[in-house]
Amino acid sequence: MPSRAEALRSALRGPWLAFTPVATRREVWPQLALFLAWLAGTLLGAWIVPSPRGHGSHEQLGLPACSVMALLHRPCPGCGLTTSVSATLRGRLAEAFRAHPFGPPLYALATFGAALALWGWSRRLRVSVDTPPMNALVAAVLGAFLLYGAARFVLWLPR
Repeated sequence: MPSRAEALRSALRGPWLAFTPVATRREVWPQLALFLAWLAGTLLGAWIVPSPRGHGSHEQLGLPACSVMALLHRPCPGCGLTTSVSATLRGRLAEAFRAHPFGPPLYALATFGAALALWGWSRRLRVSVDTPPMNALVAAVLGAFLLYGAARFVLWLPR
């Protein structure tokens, strides 16, 4: 009977992901770095207060306002993502989706990826998402993100 780890690995394996055993954790340290980057981003997102404007929360970190918004008074495709993730982390999903509808799903996907990276690192497994179905999914999500950004740019009505 397979162990729980083998059963999980078997369930996750398939056309979407690939797992390759490695001799040492040193070979998969980038996966730990990915998890730590997600953790740092999550902590920053929890610290930032979502902007009531629906965008501009990143300015609390000392970053400049969005150049596109400042110059053209229209949002770039990423405007509102920081606010959306910050609201998501507070459980305010309606506010998160209003700020940017891609925020909560992208954060959920990043969380899954970070957990998978940490799991692979702890089991000395290189996790690869460079598979044809995953590449197609990434291309579709990126295309939808850019189409949404273009539509929002054209149809933007300031609050």
